[in-house]
Amino acid sequence: DICVLHTAVDAYNLGYQLMIPERAVASFDEQGHEWALRHFKQTLGATIL
Repeated sequence: DICVLHTAVDAYNLGYQLMIPERAVASFDEQGHEWALRHFKQTLGATIL
């Protein structure tokens, strides 16, 4: 998730609308994965697919 998160932040800062495929990102554990998905959505306004 962290690599995608940093790329998503850059895209957000450039004004892109974010769409994150839930099954295309991963983390070390389920808790980290859920946190990242919430962060994409709540902080960056991403649509989780």
